[in-house]
Amino acid sequence: MSPTVFKEAGYRFFFFSREDPRKQLKEIESLVKKHFDELVG
Repeated sequence: MSPTVFKEAGYRFFFFSREDPRKQLKEIESLVKKHFDELVG
């Protein structure tokens, strides 16, 4: 299962991991939210 970070405009942002390191995924999610404008701008 690939956890979805967010969905927008028909796109799904997710990270694939066979080990599912939840702590790292939470950190990555936080970074994506923090830099959202830079990523989409």
